[in-house]
Amino acid sequence: MLGKKVFFIKEFSKLDRVKGKVDFDEFLTIYTKEKLNAIVNDEIHNDRNEEKNLSGVHFVATFKENKEIVDHSTLSRVAERLNYEIRDTDILVEWDDGEFVILLLECTIESAQKIAFLLKSIVESKDYDGKFVELNYTITGHHEDDTVESFLSRIGVTEIA
Repeated sequence: MLGKKVFFIKEFSKLDRVKGKVDFDEFLTIYTKEKLNAIVNDEIHNDRNEEKNLSGVHFVATFKENKEIVDHSTLSRVAERLNYEIRDTDILVEWDDGEFVILLLECTIESAQKIAFLLKSIVESKDYDGKFVELNYTITGHHEDDTVESFLSRIGVTEIA
């Protein structure tokens, strides 16, 4: 099943509306933060013009035992799990060490809350070689006067690519 998600993401990155805007991390098979603001900017514009909902979730992955950011191998497995569980329309981006942003296209804030809670529950229920992960998250929805910076800053992301 993961292969289908990877195929979809690779195909998504070839679409005309995102061509040249998205960097793709081949190892983690997810988008990197360098081009996220271009996607967010496009989606905010689309949201304004088409009255579609847009929400975002920022996850921070730490080990439950010591609250330290997860190591690289665990991070890779968490990314795989998130990538497998998100909807085909969602965009998963590695933001920083142990951090992910998921851009939820055509999703209300109420639905985003449910999706984030479900993803948190799924990831936290898995055993990662005897270690357990905790996901903390913040959520925001698009406001009419949003900029990329204001949208991402509300979910706890302050450094814009």
